[in-house]
Amino acid sequence: MLKIAVCDDEEWTGQSIRNVIDREFHLNADWYADGASLLASQNAYDIYILDI
Repeated sequence: MLKIAVCDDEEWTGQSIRNVIDREFHLNADWYADGASLLASQNAYDIYILDI
């Protein structure tokens, strides 16, 4: 199964994207509020969705 990371500093937007991925594609996605917390997690993902 694909592992997806969503990184967005706006909680509502990041959680909304994560929820759509979970609901519509039946995939698990993790949300991070900033790049530092994403890197600190040391998790590897197949897809990264970044707000840049």
